[in-house]
Amino acid sequence: MAFMDFYNEYHDRLIWAAVPGVIIILCSVAVGIFGNSNIVLATIRSGKTRQSVHILIAATAFSDILHQSSHVIFAINFFSLHTFTTLNNCFYQQVISFCGMNFGSFSYLTVGIDRLICITFPLRYNSINHVLYVGGLLCLPLMYSMTFLFLSINSMQGDENKLVLCFVTTPLNGNLGLYWNVAQWTTFASTIVCYSIVWLLIRSKKARFSERYARKLTRSLTFIVSGIIFGWFITTLVNISAEKLGATDFDMFLVHTDFGWPANVAIAANFFIYYSTYPDYRKAFTEQLSVIGIKTGKRKRAIRSKPTMFGQENSKPVTN
Repeated sequence: MAFMDFYNEYHDRLIWAAVPGVIIILCSVAVGIFGNSNIVLATIRSGKTRQSVHILIAATAFSDILHQSSHVIFAINFFSLHTFTTLNNCFYQQVISFCGMNFGSFSYLTVGIDRLICITFPLRYNSINHVLYVGGLLCLPLMYSMTFLFLSINSMQGDENKLVLCFVTTPLNGNLGLYWNVAQWTTFASTIVCYSIVWLLIRSKKARFSERYARKLTRSLTFIVSGIIFGWFITTLVNISAEKLGATDFDMFLVHTDFGWPANVAIAANFFIYYSTYPDYRKAFTEQLSVIGIKTGKRKRAIRSKPTMFGQENSKPVTN
């Protein structure tokens, strides 16, 4: 189906084939925004979740909130029968979410780099200037995000009034969308490689941490990597495959609505992973949820008083 045929048939009526996918995405978005807001709030409120890695995680969570807000914008347009708009209007509707999406996707790699540095150079890691360190690491996803923002603005030149379907990725006009998918693929593959190296270091006991924390690290990293594979990586793969197979505009619309949920489920899962694996986050989340009347069970007394995250604190050398 050519784009204008698609427009003529659906510009004034609901695309029912996409409704189930949109509803699933909205449900995952609601959970994701709630969970990521709790992660950000925990970093602000609790002194035990203000280490470098917590700040990086909070920055990722905040960017994921911006990213997921794009689906709310799309849903409002979709159900009010304003799915089609001009490229220029779409850009201004989605620009904040667009930047958040790119910042967040690269931030997962940034957190992995932080964990690799922490485990490879633990003594030096604890003695560095963490303000400059965190600022330097955050510059990486910022540059990635700004690069695609400028490229998208450039790709829109002359096409500002072109009729489009307004998704968060719509500002990637022309061939820029394919290049972006390749960049995303490379970023997520690098993230998996980075976390895998950390996992190998832990399992080989070359990292100077106790076996208890090594097991905890291995389990946590497995959850995180699995989420990335299931969510971001699979969503990116589906988009690349669809474009390579010459999908029509209608097909790509359904790809966005019906296969966009894995990435959003992965984003929503982060809250539950942190809650189930990190005592300091669990304590902060429990306190925050109790304010709105949500009880998460009997609060357990923390065994250790200092922050624990991937063995950054309260770790001890392995003795032979």
